[in-house]
Amino acid sequence: EMGVPQGFVMKWDSFEALDPADAKILILPSLCNVSDKTREKIRKMYTEGCALIATGTVDGLEDIFKVTPAPRKSRTEMLRYREKTEYVCPYTAEYFYEPDGAETVVSSEEDSVILRSGRAMLLNVSLGEVGIDTLISRCEVPFAERANISVLIRDALRDFISENASPIMSTDEKCGLCAIRTVGGEILVVLTDYSPFSARDAREVTVRFDGIKVKSVENLAYDPHDIDLTAFENGGVIDS
Repeated sequence: EMGVPQGFVMKWDSFEALDPADAKILILPSLCNVSDKTREKIRKMYTEGCALIATGTVDGLEDIFKVTPAPRKSRTEMLRYREKTEYVCPYTAEYFYEPDGAETVVSSEEDSVILRSGRAMLLNVSLGEVGIDTLISRCEVPFAERANISVLIRDALRDFISENASPIMSTDEKCGLCAIRTVGGEILVVLTDYSPFSARDAREVTVRFDGIKVKSVENLAYDPHDIDLTAFENGGVIDS
């Protein structure tokens, strides 16, 4: 929903069978309740060349990310990435760690928002707490605009992913791509528009494919109703 790059979702039991050759980057949720066996599997994947992006606590793997637990709350109003700065909606955000050898990639006024150590990147705060409202002043109703992810955080994630993997497809920064190989061997690609008020006006989007033949393009209207995700479960794959 916030335009964060991500791949497919799997259960921890299925993760145990994942081979380092199957994934170039792992997007990790909080590790506070995972087993020691799972932590060792993550460590093995990293040691054998897989990059990591952690979106929560990294209990037991602090040495990989080179951080020390330091939970705290801090007022966040501006972000910095490389030579760029960006104002975000002021909020007292909760931070999890402080660097212990890690490099600060994205910073706020006083804290490290994104930390990095080699092929391991850590989001040190909930992305929902460092969002932006770039179009508030242009909205007819104040605060009607959806607070989206920070542009600089998205840029930092994009740069890290591009450095550690070669995507078979790409598009502009306000759209997301998710590719799934079906049981029949076909590749199903879902293109999601993350731009504000995306349903109001049609716009042109360019998608670049590397070695993939496009058979058809369909437009799916947004359905606000709940979806039974169990309907998609079929031995770890999605049937066409």
